[in-house]
Amino acid sequence: MRALYKYPQTAFPYEQLVAENARRTREEPEYELADTGVFDGGRYFDVAIEYAKASPEDVLVRVTISNRGPELATLCVLPTLWFRNTWSWGRGGEEHGPKPVIDSPGGARLRTHHDTLGAYELAFGAGPDGAAPELLFTDNESNARALWGGKHAARPAKDAFHEYVVRGRAEALALDRKGTKAAALYRLELAAGESVELRMRLSTQESASALSLGPEFERTFAQRADAAGQ
Repeated sequence: MRALYKYPQTAFPYEQLVAENARRTREEPEYELADTGVFDGGRYFDVAIEYAKASPEDVLVRVTISNRGPELATLCVLPTLWFRNTWSWGRGGEEHGPKPVIDSPGGARLRTHHDTLGAYELAFGAGPDGAAPELLFTDNESNARALWGGKHAARPAKDAFHEYVVRGRAEALALDRKGTKAAALYRLELAAGESVELRMRLSTQESASALSLGPEFERTFAQRADAAGQ
C-alpha cells in the first residue's frame, strides 16, 4: 500500500481556508489548499508512505521524504502509535478492558500492552544522520481545558506532541515515558532536491523477523512490490 502527501513548507493556512470558504456561496467553487499559494515555487515536501506485510502481524513501513523546494528546509516527522480511547467511557466488558499502555523496552522501540490485542513492538530505524529518533509519550485524551474551558485538563493530553515540538514545552509530555500514545521524533534538514528514507516495523513479539530493518526488510518490500506488479 502506498500513499503520497504534499506537505507545504510554510505554516498550514487553516485560518485562510476557513475564512475564505465561509465567505463563498454554494454557487462558487471550494477554496482549496493549492489556491492559498503555499505550494508556489515548489516549496513543499513529498512524503511517500509505503506499507508491506511480512506476515499478517508483521507490518513494514517505509517513509521517503523529498524536498521539492529550491532551498534548504527543515521538517519534524512524528510516526505515531496510539490506542483508541475507550477507557474514558466508563464501560466494561468486551472491547472495554483495562487501560492499555505503550512504553519502551529500550533503544528506538515502542512496546504495547493490551489485554486482548496482545504485545507488539514498533521498531524505528535511525535518521539520515545515523542517530536514533527521540521517543515521546502522552495519553490519547482530550485537553478539556483547551477545548471546552474545563478546570481539569488531562495531563498529559493528546496535544502534548504539538506543545513540545512547536512550543518547546517538555512538561506537556509524559515524563515517565509511558502512555497510550507515543511517537518517534525525527528532526530533518534537507537540501533542495534531497530525499531521505525512514524505516519502521510493527510486529508481534513472537515474530521471528521482528525489528529487522536491514536486508530482510528490503527483500520483503521487493517481493510485495513484485507481487503487486509495481
